Parts: sequence; structure tokens; C-alpha cells
Amino acid sequence: RYTEVDCDDYDECTIDDCSASTGCSHSTRNCNDNDECTDDNCSSVAGCINIPKACSDDDLCTEDLCSCHIGCYFPSIVCNDANKCTNDTCESDTGCVFTSIVCDDEDECTENKCDEKKGCYYDSVNCDDYDDCTDDKCDSE
Repeated sequence: RYTEVDCDDYDECTIDDCSASTGCSHSTRNCNDNDECTDDNCSSVAGCINIPKACSDDDLCTEDLCSCHIGCYFPSIVCNDANKCTNDTCESDTGCVFTSIVCDDEDECTENKCDEKKGCYYDSVNCDDYDDCTDDKCDSE
């Protein structure tokens, strides 16, 4: 009569086996889940633990993304407020910045204006003094 040998080493990070010729063996468990977005670890009590990676480049001008095939990657974000009266830029520490543009054609005979959809435009200044005895005109010099 034979008694079975208990090869359990109570370590979830090993694979327990028994061979008639060599006895008990404890090979290391492979916890690699083939996902580049996880850190693969093993706990003697819990076994394989695949913890999601914190993909962050601390740059507010990029998206923090992860692909299971390539890992963390950081494509640039697009800062566009669809307003033609602003310059749209990005600062790594603050994110999108929308700075008002200056519409100035340096002509004193026009009024400098900006429309969100069209951008800068220049209306002629009305120089009419409503006196029929004067010649009304604008001289930009």
C-alpha cells in the first residue's frame, strides 16, 4: 500500500508537481498576461496579480493612453475652441490656452473688429459730421 505525497508548498506563485523519479517539484508560475497595460506580479497567497499601469506623462497637452500591444503612449491633444478670434496653443502644465488675437490693420479710417466665425474684419469709419458745408473724408495718414 502506498500513501500519496502532498507536494503542495502553499505558495500560489508555484506550480506543484510530483514525479515518480524526482519527487516533488515547484516551478515558478508565469503571471504574464501579455498585456502591456498591466504590471504582472505574484502573491504567495493570492497568486497572479495583473495591476493596470498608470500611464501618465504629466503633460496636459497629451492624452494618457494604453494599448495592450504597445503599452503607454501619449498622443497630442488638439486645442481648438472654433473661435477665429483666438490663438489656440497648449502649455504642458496648464493645458489648452486660448489667447485673444489683435485685429489691427493700422488704418485709422477703419474700425478693427473680430467675428468668432469669420475672424478679423475692418469696417470703414463714418466721418460724416452731418454738415453739408464740409467735405467728409477720412485720411489714414
